[in-house]
Amino acid sequence: MIPEFTAAIALVGQAIKTAGSVVETTSDLKSKEAIAGLQNGVLDLQAKVYAAQAKYQELADAKREMEEKLRAFEKWDSEATRYKLTALAPGILVYELKADQSHGEPEHYICPHCFERKQKSILHRPSTSHSSYVCHECKFKAHPARISTPGFSVGIRRNRSLDGLI
Repeated sequence: MIPEFTAAIALVGQAIKTAGSVVETTSDLKSKEAIAGLQNGVLDLQAKVYAAQAKYQELADAKREMEEKLRAFEKWDSEATRYKLTALAPGILVYELKADQSHGEPEHYICPHCFERKQKSILHRPSTSHSSYVCHECKFKAHPARISTPGFSVGIRRNRSLDGLI
């Protein structure tokens, strides 16, 4: 489509030059007025062609952007199907890599907040006791009392100061 616009612009430019040279060689006033009107029409046409070209480019850019977003969504959907929502401990939900979807990756958990934002952020165990999980992206923290590898039982620590209130 762009080559057509370029060719149209070149033809309009050539028409303007031709009309200008005709005006210079013509001595009749009515002929000069008609040619000047033609020249103005060609200039108007040229402006419209430039505007159409700019609109076309804008639409092409928007299309390219939408295609990129669609590819990103499709990629995320493919990645998201590899995980399942699981309870790290009662009340603490995370996304766990399905065993049959590991493709050589080690077992791991994904932050539920980041997952909902279509981001893959692996939960890490930053302390030496490995008694908690943290997301370095959104700062989500899970503090179960007992931590083991994914697929094994996990407990939670109770706050004794709240036991009398519950």
